[in-house]
Amino acid sequence: MKFTNCTSKTKKYISFLLVVAIVLGVFFPIPLVEAQGDDIKPSPIFFEVEEITGTSAFSVSDLFNDESTTHERSVKSIPTLTDVEIYLEDGYLIFNSILTDENEAVDMNAYGTVYEMNLGGDLLADMTNHAEGIHIVQFRINENPTSILVVLQREDTEKLMQFNIYIEDYIYEEISNHVRNSLEGQELLDLLSIRNNLITPLQDVDGTFEFTFDMEFDINETEQFGPIQPRRTHSAWRTLLDRLNSGKTAKLSDYDIDASFFKTEGWHYDVQFGTDIPIPYATVIRTIKNGTGEFLIQISMLYYIFNISDCYTEVALQSEYHGGVIVKFDARTGILTPHWQWGHNYTDVEIAIQVWGEENVFVNRSVNMEANAKAKVVRAALVLVPYANDIVDIFNYLSNSGNQTIGNTVMFDENFHIQSEKHNGKVIRGIHATTGNNRLNKAGHFINVMGNINHGNSRRIGFSISASMDIRADF
Repeated sequence: MKFTNCTSKTKKYISFLLVVAIVLGVFFPIPLVEAQGDDIKPSPIFFEVEEITGTSAFSVSDLFNDESTTHERSVKSIPTLTDVEIYLEDGYLIFNSILTDENEAVDMNAYGTVYEMNLGGDLLADMTNHAEGIHIVQFRINENPTSILVVLQREDTEKLMQFNIYIEDYIYEEISNHVRNSLEGQELLDLLSIRNNLITPLQDVDGTFEFTFDMEFDINETEQFGPIQPRRTHSAWRTLLDRLNSGKTAKLSDYDIDASFFKTEGWHYDVQFGTDIPIPYATVIRTIKNGTGEFLIQISMLYYIFNISDCYTEVALQSEYHGGVIVKFDARTGILTPHWQWGHNYTDVEIAIQVWGEENVFVNRSVNMEANAKAKVVRAALVLVPYANDIVDIFNYLSNSGNQTIGNTVMFDENFHIQSEKHNGKVIRGIHATTGNNRLNKAGHFINVMGNINHGNSRRIGFSISASMDIRADF
């Protein structure tokens, strides 16, 4: 091919265009593009790095143990991610990298939808991975400090690998600005809980607890309780829960609450019930490791109301659900970050009142309940014991169990002597109610039991208040 000679003027013009193109190329880089037929769209890379070193272990607890080294975790190799790229395209988060573990390299080409949680804060990505043999357990974009947590699991050995990628604030903001979906319910928990999303999910043991409180009075005294000497009160828990459920973070040290509840895996219970507790309550905490220095925590709180009439002829006991929340606790900063306004599910919630001393007996029983299902009946029972018995383990002496219509009152024989004769020396010392399979899991849910007492010729009266329940956590 023969090139045509250009004039001097034309050569100068072309030279000028080349210089302009070079200058523009230096100061205004051309964005990366990916051809998709006639539709060419920019794919700006928000983050890229040559190599990130991770940690690995064969259990969640070991993986997130701050004090463990790779050697202590009995893992011989250190996993790495190289040529890492993270960007947004067509509403999806793209994650490309090369994973090297145990001298094997795998191309990671993953994409997914990013979700915000019910109360904001951290973001979760439901990632699909094209790399064979590697399961993405979690891909989380943390707000504070701004970072990306990537947890992977080998399908052959189920070994876990963790990578913490620290990013600039603007990257988090850019990703957050493109989020169009929020998660709650089981879908949120499946992404949020590392334990739930393992190849073999960890099976948790449900919590359960019960307590009994005894008190005794002189029937001729009109004062119901002695002077109140407050111990730990409900107000710290209530204030914390209310703040977290409003979507605000909280610093644990600002509250009069035992910090070990948040730093130790397992079930924890803070139960305060007694004559020196103005508002009796029970707080239940479920704590699991969910990152290095991080814990996933579910909290819920019940109030207990125990009313006694001035003459000790009427008593009532109620267990009421106050509220709950799922949070992340960063043990390094002491900050609690709320994720979802959801506490535990309480089933088989049992409450019972026992009266003891001399001729004191119950002469009727009323029950009421508001739970997840619009139940019409409550399972109820009696504590029928020999009249000589005073305090007994209520739940081991239940009898005459059956359904009682909500809002109705069941009558018993009117005094100690008639009951003793009718039941061969036994009298009705206690009343009981249970939710059964109905769940208390929202503010305003409750169950109560109440009854009237005939004192006969008694001079003293005592009460035993008992409660028992099963608790189901969501992770």
